[in-house]
Amino acid sequence: MTLPFLFILNGVLFTRLCLFRDDAVMTWRRALLISTVEWVFLIAPFGCNSWLLIAGADLTAINLVGVFLDRCSSKKSALCSFLRLVMFALTLAVLGVCFSASADISFRPVLGQFMAACSKYVVFVMALRSLDWQWFFLNAAGVLLCLKEANLVVRLLLTWLKVVPPSMEASGVTDSVIIRGTVIGVVKWLKVVSPSTGATQDEGRRGSIIGMLERVFVYSLVLQGQYAALGLIMTAKTFIRFREFRDKDFAEYVLIGTLASVGLAGAVALLFRSILGL
Repeated sequence: MTLPFLFILNGVLFTRLCLFRDDAVMTWRRALLISTVEWVFLIAPFGCNSWLLIAGADLTAINLVGVFLDRCSSKKSALCSFLRLVMFALTLAVLGVCFSASADISFRPVLGQFMAACSKYVVFVMALRSLDWQWFFLNAAGVLLCLKEANLVVRLLLTWLKVVPPSMEASGVTDSVIIRGTVIGVVKWLKVVSPSTGATQDEGRRGSIIGMLERVFVYSLVLQGQYAALGLIMTAKTFIRFREFRDKDFAEYVLIGTLASVGLAGAVALLFRSILGL
C-alpha cells in the first residue's frame, strides 16, 4: 500500500465516521458535503492530475448514487447496511486503481519543505518528520474500520442469523441492533421490555461510545499480540449485564453480537498485523 493511498483511505473513513456517526440517512446536502471533503483530501496534498480527477469524479458519483439507495431502503434496514458496504467496496476499488503504483501519485514537494522549515522553530514538528507515516496511517485505518464499517457487518450478521429477540422485532427496532457494538441495541431492548429501567437517549449515546471503545481495545490488544487480555473485555461486559441475562433470548442476542463484534475487530487487527509484518 502506498502512502498516498493510505492517506486518502483514512480521509474517506474519517468522513464516513463523522457524517454517519448517528446512522444518518444520506441526503443531497450530505452527499455534496462528503464529496467536497473528499475533493479537498484529493487535491490539497497531491495537486491535480488525470488520476485524481477520475478518482474525485467516481467518488462523487458513488455518493450521489448513495442518496438514491438510501431512499430506496429504510434507514434502519439490513438492506441499507448492505448497500452502504457495497458503496464502500466500490470506493476502495476506485482508490485502489487511482492510487496504484502506475498512477505515480505523490505528495506536493512544498509540504515537505514547509515541515522542514517549521521543524527549525517548533519541536513537535521535528518529531512528526521522524514518524513512520505508513505505520501510522495503517493503524489509523484499522481503528476507523473497527469504529464504523464493522458496525454494518455485525448488523447484517445478526439480521441474517435471525437472533434478534421477538420483543425487539415487535417494537420495530429489529434492524437498529449493534449500533457501534451491542450496547445501544441492549438499551433499546430494555426500554421496550422493561420501561422501569429508565433507558434514555443519553444511555444510548453512552452505549454507543462503549461499543466503539470495545472494538478499539480489541483491535489494539490483538495488534500487540495480547490475546489473553480479551477475556477482560468479555468479563466486564458480562458483569454489567448480569441481571438482564436471566432472559434467554436477550442473553443469546447479546452474546452473539458481542462475539461477532469482538471477532470482527480481531480479524481486522490480524489482517493489519500481517501487513505490518508483526
